Amino acid sequence: MPSYATVVEYELRTGTDVPVDQEPTVQRRLDDVSALIELYLGDCADEVATAYPDILSMVTVANVYRVSSVPAGVKAESVGGTSVTYDTDNTAMSLLDVDTALLDTLIERTCGQTTVRGVGQYGVGLGGEPETGDDWPADVDFWVLSGGYRK
Repeated sequence: MPSYATVVEYELRTGTDVPVDQEPTVQRRLDDVSALIELYLGDCADEVATAYPDILSMVTVANVYRVSSVPAGVKAESVGGTSVTYDTDNTAMSLLDVDTALLDTLIERTCGQTTVRGVGQYGVGLGGEPETGDDWPADVDFWVLSGGYRK
């Protein structure tokens, strides 16, 4: 599995000088995020990597920088009056909704696949047939089609 970013790209994109003894750790984190992206891209990974290498590098670096630059769990801190807010969502390597939305766009543009996530469709029929077509029985009053797959 290829890494979508290197330590040199991390330094260029973040303006951070990574100490030599920390380079293996930063590269491992870049590799970890690259693996998450590769998994998310699925069968379209090679095509997206060929068409949009800089965008994949940007997403990879941004995720490592986000996790590395904020102390674990801290979201905001104030000095006057001593106030600390904790964020439990940004402490682990994971792709954020903004990342997956961007990756979905790249998948669609490169491979022509659309991604359905969460609740794809819902509806209520008030005594008549739902407007979704002939596949629905006349007595269906409520329906939910959920996603999480790619067409």
